[in-house]
Amino acid sequence: MKNNTIKQFFVRFFLLLAISLPSSAAYSSEVDILREIKNLREDTNREFQNIHEENRNLREDTTNQFKTLREDMNKRFEQVDKRFDQLMWFIGLWIPLSMAVVGYILQRLNRHDDRFFEISRKSIEAEDMITAINKAKPETRKRLKEALKG
Repeated sequence: MKNNTIKQFFVRFFLLLAISLPSSAAYSSEVDILREIKNLREDTNREFQNIHEENRNLREDTTNQFKTLREDMNKRFEQVDKRFDQLMWFIGLWIPLSMAVVGYILQRLNRHDDRFFEISRKSIEAEDMITAINKAKPETRKRLKEALKG
C-alpha cells in the first residue's frame, strides 16, 4: 500500500506537471505573442507618426519653396514690367525725334531739288544762248565777245 500511494502520488504529480507545464508554456507563449503584437503595434504607430511628421515637413518645405518661387517670379515680372515701360518710353521719345530728323532731311533734300532744278534750267538757258550765238551773224558775235570781255 505504501508503494501504491507513492506510485499514485508520483503519477498525480507527473500528471499535474504534464498538465501544468504545457499550459504554463502556452500561457508564456501567449504572453510573448501578445507582447510582440503590442511591440509591433507601437512600432507601426511610431513609424506612422514619423511618416506623418516627414510628410508635414515635406509639405511645409514645398509650400515654402512655392512661396519663394512665386515671390521670385513676381519680382522678375516687376523687372520685366519696368523694362517694358522703359522701352515704351524710349520708343515714345524716339518716334517724334526720328520723325523730326526725317522731316529735316526731306526739307533739305527738297531745297537741293529746287537748286538742281534751277541749275538744270540755267544750263538749258546757257545752251540756248550758245546755240543762239552760233546761229547769229559774225558781226553780232564780235560784239558779244567784246561785251563779255569788257
